[in-house]
Amino acid sequence: MENAKLQMIFKNLEDRRVTLSVDNPRNDLTGEEVRGTMDNIIETNVFDSNGGDLTTPVGARVVRTTIEEIEI
Repeated sequence: MENAKLQMIFKNLEDRRVTLSVDNPRNDLTGEEVRGTMDNIIETNVFDSNGGDLTTPVGARVVRTTIEEIEI
């Protein structure tokens, strides 16, 4: 079984990195869509971080994990 997570990486007011993860993103996501979502997250200020508000999109990636069960 494979799991996927979209990780959106931001900087906050203290210039620290903050990563927001979304499980099972669509396979056909575009950079434009992700950037628009990240900009919207910053504009609406819906998430708190220990270092203050999110201020800048840094990057995004999809992380895929393959899980193989082993019978014991």
